[in-house]
Amino acid sequence: KLVYYAWGETTAAAHRLAKTARPGEILVSAATRALLPADVEATERDEIDGVGVWHVGDALGVTS
Repeated sequence: KLVYYAWGETTAAAHRLAKTARPGEILVSAATRALLPADVEATERDEIDGVGVWHVGDALGVTS
């Protein structure tokens, strides 16, 4: 059995986004949003613990 541990700022930010998202919702950081193609629509949301947050679930065909 393999066991892996991950920690650090990236993991902490991902955890905050995951626990804040509603069921079926996709939230990404502002840094990740900057990497998405320009034609992907995203709605800016309030910051979560200093992380800029964008909702992209609807643009990717995900409904909540």
